[in-house]
Amino acid sequence: WQRVLDSAEGAKTAFNIAISEAQHAKATESVTALLKRRVRSALDDYFAGRYQEAAAQFDTLANGQQDNALLWAFLGASRYAQYYIEGETNAIARTQAEDAFRRAKRGALSTLPAEYFSPRIRRFYESIH
Repeated sequence: WQRVLDSAEGAKTAFNIAISEAQHAKATESVTALLKRRVRSALDDYFAGRYQEAAAQFDTLANGQQDNALLWAFLGASRYAQYYIEGETNAIARTQAEDAFRRAKRGALSTLPAEYFSPRIRRFYESIH
């Protein structure tokens, strides 16, 4: 009987571990899905030319994922686009773009992908030290 009880206890432990792992996987999927929706929304705004809205979203995303260089790059690009559209007179937007681009560079993003960023934005990025 003791072996049966030990076997049942082992099965119970294995079942509890499996349930815990399934809950962990489901929570991970939920968080990942939420993050994907938020990034998609920010990218939609960016590519639609709604740079102020995109910048606000990328700011939250980048600060939540400090080591994601591409999020910092999109934040910088959104801020730079605002600066450019406003006639290159908003020094605050320029400084914010520079700061975000510096964070992207610290994250080892040496160049911006041409398929996502205009030549003007890529040149500005390259000028940041």
